[in-house]
Amino acid sequence: MRRRLNPPFSLGEIVGQLGGELRGDPATRIERLATLRGADERSITFLARPQQREAALASRAAAIIVSEALAPGLADKPNLVVAPDAYLYYARLAEVVARRMHPRPPPGIDPGALIDARASVSPAATVEEAV
Repeated sequence: MRRRLNPPFSLGEIVGQLGGELRGDPATRIERLATLRGADERSITFLARPQQREAALASRAAAIIVSEALAPGLADKPNLVVAPDAYLYYARLAEVVARRMHPRPPPGIDPGALIDARASVSPAATVEEAV
């Protein structure tokens, strides 16, 4: 995901919402999700396999999501988010980011929407006017 998060997340916000243990600065701002190799100082990434440890050590990421088992090898990194499953945590974070970038419209029926009188619409549904 190359788009910038606007507004950015802080690591404290991320951990507050998704759990995990933050080993680092909660005020660190995260503007994008990235791969280990594609990350910069405004990105968060993850390490899921020991074979990727060298890439994690070379990464410029502001933060790395990592399991407890792999965390000791990254002790020199300034910001780690330790979670039981780094891959799952990253996927959950990607979902949070997607919802933030593309918020779902509130439930309800737009006054300009055309709905058949026989239709049944769930109160949780969003019906927008056709364009």
